[in-house]
Amino acid sequence: MNGWLCIDKHSGYSSNFILTKVRKIFGEKCGYVGTLDPFATGVLPVAIGEARKFIQFLDESKKTYICTIRLGTSTDTLDIDGNITGQTDLIPDEKSLMEVSQTMIGDIMQTPPQYSAIKINGRRACDLMRRGQSVQLSPRKVHIYSIKLINYSKPTCQATLEISCSAGTYIRSLIDTIARKAGSLAFAESLRRTQSGFFSIETAHSLAALSSMNSTSLEATLIPCANPLTHIAEHLFDNASIKKLMQGQKVTVDPALPDGLTKVTDTDNRFWGIAQISHEQAKAVRLLSCENQHY
Repeated sequence: MNGWLCIDKHSGYSSNFILTKVRKIFGEKCGYVGTLDPFATGVLPVAIGEARKFIQFLDESKKTYICTIRLGTSTDTLDIDGNITGQTDLIPDEKSLMEVSQTMIGDIMQTPPQYSAIKINGRRACDLMRRGQSVQLSPRKVHIYSIKLINYSKPTCQATLEISCSAGTYIRSLIDTIARKAGSLAFAESLRRTQSGFFSIETAHSLAALSSMNSTSLEATLIPCANPLTHIAEHLFDNASIKKLMQGQKVTVDPALPDGLTKVTDTDNRFWGIAQISHEQAKAVRLLSCENQHY
């Protein structure tokens, strides 16, 4: 079986744990896209079989999260799983919280949380922290598209935000920054990813549901390899040209075609993979194996 699967990850499990379970269910090599913290839930795209060849071509430039935050308290991990590091009675009202949130829209420099999966000399920062070693992470530029307030409760010191952002954004760090700018503290109490590029929560499947399916039903859950690659142009190749591409040869294309990546599709509208067009010639970059070309 080959294709993409959208998993609705449950809280308490690592992304690697989910991947291991999916691999066992489908009996195929798999790879996931975009790590979710153990406490987080929601969209976790998984490439099954030959779809793994196209992970690098996904457009993951925009992601959306629903985050419930606890105001007035901070933790060392910036989420509910951490140890409390500070508390304050200064709780921003709804208006102040949103005014500060809107100042974060656009490009910002963000320092990832020390408890993160970012590797330092081959070791994850969170593992180093748990061993008592100091961690220094450099700020990186991320983009915040929008922040919307879904719910606010001052009596319970809670607020729920919908955040659309670029890949690589740490919501935990963003929440911490917003709270401190508002004169308070906060941590992420719950975090749910509802969109990751092409993949959305509406098409996601739980591990429990997948575990109860037969092989026919499992295959029906898979999204064809080409579907998430809508941002890449498509070009039709005849059978002779596709054969040359499969053999590693270059083929001549229409001079009007722009240079860049293109989806390779045959005249029967079957997807074969990705090629690079340059100076009126196309060369294969990643192609499906012959027996899997109809995916």
